[in-house]
Amino acid sequence: MRLLRGSDCILGCGQCRLSQNGLGEGDGRSDSQSDRARRPFWHVDATGRIGAGGQAWRSTCREAIMTTEPVYLHAASEVGPLESCGMIHVWHAMLDSAFAGRREYFEGLLSPDEHERAGRYHFEKDRNRFVAARAILRTLIEGYSGLDARRITFKYNRYGKPLLESDDGQDLVFNVSHSGERALYVFARGMPVGVDLERLRSDVDHSQIARRFFTADETSVLEKLPEEQRLDAFFNGWTRKEALIKAMGQGLAFGLNSFDVSLRPGEPPVLLRTRYDEDDVEHWAIGDIPVESGYKAAFAARGQDLNVLFYVFDPDQAGTVYP
Repeated sequence: MRLLRGSDCILGCGQCRLSQNGLGEGDGRSDSQSDRARRPFWHVDATGRIGAGGQAWRSTCREAIMTTEPVYLHAASEVGPLESCGMIHVWHAMLDSAFAGRREYFEGLLSPDEHERAGRYHFEKDRNRFVAARAILRTLIEGYSGLDARRITFKYNRYGKPLLESDDGQDLVFNVSHSGERALYVFARGMPVGVDLERLRSDVDHSQIARRFFTADETSVLEKLPEEQRLDAFFNGWTRKEALIKAMGQGLAFGLNSFDVSLRPGEPPVLLRTRYDEDDVEHWAIGDIPVESGYKAAFAARGQDLNVLFYVFDPDQAGTVYP
């Protein structure tokens, strides 16, 4: 049985499709609950950047209305209905703090195959984060679908994207990304969605990775930017492209260089062109997710006139169902 480490990924995060095994998880920072409570997590201006008083994220192709204040909850059953008319819910979770004191409860939610996957991790920290990520996923799915979290079963397409086995999920679609202690979950109904979260790393050769995976136009844009902007630009492109191929459900088999996205710092997140089908660009929306400094995140969805709501998963809130 191969032990997994957080350095198996090309970017060093270990959690994405570029790890040899696809099951790694990377290093991350830990924030105290008091720090999280003080931090204005969701403030989005008109271009999708973190700011004060923002009302909406917009692109040239699609519009998504975003909430601008954090909502701390412990279960999806506490939020309003997830409707099928372009509504997307994005959840942020801090895995270490969620796991603390809840090992037995969280482990009790997992299936035998998830326990087997957890056992592959070499470091206890990474193993605990995997357990927490899966337990939170099951808890959120239960809130949206009414399925018992312990009895939820997953199936996987040929590219490894997880789906609900049961049709009782009421067309619920989801995607997950985690980097270090942080995790993001995106939910919709009957609409393909994807999400990607990355910790910014300056100790990898971003130019080499871009030349390998980005389009020639994107690589040219990146290399012409001032040196101090290239790190942000690279991760703008990477998270937007990863979110899109995850929404498509085909992973890297599809090819990150089969479409172009905007990546210059300050530019709105836009799918510029799709080289495999020039008309498909009109069917997808991409957007940045505001996260803590030192991270980048993005979502993608196949839909129009999106309504995107953000929540923070916090099991320490009053009324929690956890021990």
